[in-house]
Amino acid sequence: MIANNPFQMTKLISALLLFFTFATHGYSQKSGGIDSTQVRAIVDEFFQVFSQHDMKYVDKTCTPDFELYDVGLVWNVDSIRTYTSKYPKPYNRENKFRFIQFNFRKNIAWASYWNTGIFHQPDGKQQSVRWLESVILERRKGKWWLVQMHSTRTR
Repeated sequence: MIANNPFQMTKLISALLLFFTFATHGYSQKSGGIDSTQVRAIVDEFFQVFSQHDMKYVDKTCTPDFELYDVGLVWNVDSIRTYTSKYPKPYNRENKFRFIQFNFRKNIAWASYWNTGIFHQPDGKQQSVRWLESVILERRKGKWWLVQMHSTRTR
């Protein structure tokens, strides 16, 4: 009986761990790979909308039904458009990302990362703000598109 034999139980657990490691290898990716490189580029390009106040970055990276959840607010393409047209660009913003994990399932991907926005004011002052964020993307016609983003400010 396997349950009564610790050696057999250890072999069974090891075999199961190996099976699940290889069975999920193509589905979860922590770093590297063409898809993770594309996801990094999409996230970086999306944030140019807040650095440049230019909607072309949303149009190039987001689906028309894109949603952003940030600080208790729900943003969509129209509300981002209103924000960028209503408020002048009062600062220079630099974005830095430290990705935590990438996951891929056929034409769906999601990633998590730390986002640091460094705001350079006209008077020379600088402020850094950090967020913990996650994104969901969908691959359409060979290109990844942002579908949803969730952002939590951490300081």
